[in-house]
Amino acid sequence: MAPYGTSAIIFDSCPGEGTLEVAKKLLADPLPAPAAAVVKFALFLVWMLGPLSRSIENGVPKSWTEMRKALNSGQLLPWVTAQTPRLYIYSETDHFIPVKEIEDHAADARAAGLDAWLLKFDESVHVSHARKDPQQYWGAVQNVWKKALDLNTGKKNEAVFQSKL
Repeated sequence: MAPYGTSAIIFDSCPGEGTLEVAKKLLADPLPAPAAAVVKFALFLVWMLGPLSRSIENGVPKSWTEMRKALNSGQLLPWVTAQTPRLYIYSETDHFIPVKEIEDHAADARAAGLDAWLLKFDESVHVSHARKDPQQYWGAVQNVWKKALDLNTGKKNEAVFQSKL
């Protein structure tokens, strides 16, 4: 049994790379034109003049790059190990977080020896996968928890996911 009990990680429509373009899409695009312009300008100021801008690499604040790396640490939290199953749920039609960013993060997790699985929806928007296909979504969540419980109790895991890297 794991020292802190059972754990699993589920990334729903994340992690992205934290670019200014994504921030504008998430925070400003849903707003009417005048408000969106104000939000976009404020984001620009925060991005370029704020504390995040002190170390920008390739247009991405270093803190986001470090966060993405930390999420792939085998010691992210005291109860998370390299064996902790992680499931990335995402979609081809997510207009906020590109598929490549999620798949790259999952590939980095696998390269680091972490247990990473992917569930890609074809036609659901950002964080709306459970609404699009509740059976598939919640079935995958149950499978990742079954995998975590089996790991914690020493049972052989038979959980099945749509794809593993």
